[in-house]
Parts: sequence; structure tokens; C-alpha cells
Amino acid sequence: MKKTIKILCFLIATIGIYSIVQYFQLPKLVYVNASLSEPLGIYLVQDGKISVGDYVIFKVPEQAESFIREHHLLPAGTPLLKQVYALPNQHYAVTDNCIYVGNIFIGKVFTTDGEDVPLPKIRGIFTVRENHFLALLTYNDKSLDCRYFGDIPQKLIIAKVRPFLVIPI
Repeated sequence: MKKTIKILCFLIATIGIYSIVQYFQLPKLVYVNASLSEPLGIYLVQDGKISVGDYVIFKVPEQAESFIREHHLLPAGTPLLKQVYALPNQHYAVTDNCIYVGNIFIGKVFTTDGEDVPLPKIRGIFTVRENHFLALLTYNDKSLDCRYFGDIPQKLIIAKVRPFLVIPI
């Protein structure tokens, strides 16, 4: 019951903040995450170059777009929110069971998502290409990220953000 009340209060506050931003036509200073891939909440838009550890909002990359559309995972045009784990010239490895950045274990690799939909499969040792980045999730193991479709062009980044008011679920 307490969890439900927290979520409800959070949603009301989020709607209020979003309404103020829209009503006064303020510049895009906040991003409201309503997906379960990362913690629900409000993320503040930040300036600056991206670094490993930053959160970014980005357009769905071409290599994932058809999969997402085919399986109705997101409405068209919905951006993704993920954390940056590697930048150009950094190495990552995807095995049948795990993903590593450098020699550090990041998480598991699955064959299906939470709805038992078969996930795309890449395997091998890779280097993040120039002007690309590797976005991964550790919050939700079965969310679609770069372990299933490879690195992403940096030109798809809409904004760098940081958590402001989030509620882990």
C-alpha cells in the first residue's frame, strides 16, 4: 500500500511539473521517464560532452528500430533513456550469457525479453566506433539495450540528463 501511495504522489508531482513546463513554454529542461527501463522520475537536461556513467536520451538506432516496431515495444518516436558505459575505442564483449566492458562484468545477456520475445543476438569482442557510444542498463536486466544491437551513433543523442527526482520500483 505504501509503495502505491508513493508512486501515486510521484506521478501527481511529475504531472504538475510537466504541466508548468508546457504551460509556460519553458525550454526543455526536464525529461520525465515513464518507462520501467530506468527508475521512474524526472531527469534534468545537462550541457556538456558525454562521459562514461552519464545518462542520455537518444533516438532509437536504426539497427533496433525494426525490432521495436515489429514487437510494439514503444510508440513511434519515443526516445530511449540509458546510461553510457563505453565511448569510442573502448572494448566490450558479448557472450551467450554476459556482457563485459573492458574486463568488467556488466550484466547478463538473455535470449528473450520479459514477454518471451526472442531478442536480437550479437556475439563477439567489439570496439566502440568513432562518434558512437555504448548504452546499457543494469536497472532492468531484460530491457533492450546495446548488448543486443551494438554501439549507437552519438548524433542520435537528444540530451544528456541526470536523475533529479526518481523513484526506484
